[in-house]
Amino acid sequence: TPTIQIEGNTTFCEGGKVTLTSQTDVQSRWSTGSHDKALDIRQTGVFTVRALDDKGCSSPPSAPVNVQVNANPAKPHIYFEGSTTFCEGGNILLHSSYENGNMWSIGTTDKTINVQQSGRFDVTYRDHNGCESISDPVTVQVNPLPSPPQVTALRPTEFCDRDYTVLQANEQHSYRWNNGHSEREIRIDRSGDYTVTATDQHGCTSFPSHVT
Repeated sequence: TPTIQIEGNTTFCEGGKVTLTSQTDVQSRWSTGSHDKALDIRQTGVFTVRALDDKGCSSPPSAPVNVQVNANPAKPHIYFEGSTTFCEGGNILLHSSYENGNMWSIGTTDKTINVQQSGRFDVTYRDHNGCESISDPVTVQVNPLPSPPQVTALRPTEFCDRDYTVLQANEQHSYRWNNGHSEREIRIDRSGDYTVTATDQHGCTSFPSHVT
C-alpha cells in the first residue's frame, strides 16, 4: 500500500493548491482516475492512491487525504461621497463595505481612510479563514493651488484726490480682487489695501497676493 507525501497545507483558500505525491516504485492509480505520480489538488475532496503492478494487480488504497478549499470572500467595495478630484487642502473619505478585516493599500486597517493626496487606493478584506479578496482601485487626483498673483502698480500708489492708480495682476486663468472686481487690471481712486487671488483651470484658488 503506497503512502501519500503532502507538499503544502491541506486546508487553503481558493486559488491555492496542495501537491500529493504517491510513494511507490510502480504505477499509481489515484481516486481521481489519474495515473500520474503527483497531483496538484485545487478543489475540496478526499484523495487516495493505489499501487498498480505490471500484472495489473492493485494494492489496497492508501490512507485518505482530506483537502478543504475555502472560498474567497466577496470583494470589498469602496464607496465615497463627493469628487475624487479636488484642490490641495481638500480631502475625501473612502469607506470599505466591510466593518472589520480591512487592509488598505496605505497600510491602515480602519473601515474609513481620509485621503488628502493623489494616488490609487484599494482595500483587501481577509475573512476568518484567512482568505482574501481585493477591491477595485479608486484613483484620487489632488490638484495643486496656483501661485499667488504678482501685482504691479502701473501708476504711483500715492496720489492726490481725483487722481487714481492702476493695479495689474500677472497672467492667470481668472482673478478675484478683494473689492469684488474680476479683471486682470483694476483702477483704484481711493485709499485702501488691495489683494487678489487667482483661480486656475481646475477651479483651484491661490492664497491672496501681497497687500498693495
